[in-house]
Amino acid sequence: MLCRHVPLALVEYVSELPPVLFINGFRSTYTNSRKVKHVQRVCQDLQAKFITYDHAGHGPNPIIPFPLTTLQMWERDLINLLHCQKCTGTKPMVLVASSMGFSLALLAAAIVPDKVAGIVGIGASLCLGHLKEEFMLAEKLEMLCFDENGWEFYRRPSSYDPEGFPIYRPLATSIPNFHPHCAMTTSIPIELIHGDSDTDVPLRGIQQWVNSQKRLNAQVHLQVIPNGDHRLSQKEHLFVIEETIKRILHAV
Repeated sequence: MLCRHVPLALVEYVSELPPVLFINGFRSTYTNSRKVKHVQRVCQDLQAKFITYDHAGHGPNPIIPFPLTTLQMWERDLINLLHCQKCTGTKPMVLVASSMGFSLALLAAAIVPDKVAGIVGIGASLCLGHLKEEFMLAEKLEMLCFDENGWEFYRRPSSYDPEGFPIYRPLATSIPNFHPHCAMTTSIPIELIHGDSDTDVPLRGIQQWVNSQKRLNAQVHLQVIPNGDHRLSQKEHLFVIEETIKRILHAV
């Protein structure tokens, strides 16, 4: 199974609570994420099974080099992981998804709805379309670069890295113009936590999506964190995340 090649972190408990699967965001790994460590401790306290993993191209010594990764690889890894009973068991899971991970969680809910009991989205990103648009514009303006291996990329500015970070051609061209799973209505509960000072994924976009979902009677709730940034990894942010996870675990 492909999931054998996904770097997993697993804490096993026999519990009545649903298992928790943490889906990281773009360029995040479970070894360096404060949110992952905090959610893992929460699950240990509750004795709920906890699983997380690194996306293709992420983490130490990835099997696939980051410049060659595509969105479809990340989608396939998650779906195969959910299908693998050895790794995730048979019970529906609560997906705790950060940034880009939320779009992957919505896709999972559409493809394997019987494996998803609920979703907690943190700084939720609905799609990566903006990365594709920026790459294509940079190409038009002849602003693309080449790394030491000759792989082509666009250096995207970031508030978290003064040098920005690279968006490689394979990823940019793999991003579809439309994400149908983001337009679907799901019957599972979705809890969203978003900072009103998020400059990477502005609050307005997720507010519009929440409003459209509520018009279709979806179980979607949005908590806005005053002065919250995109990462939401400060102590007060982690407390909100913890309480939200506890609430959804006992509700589903």
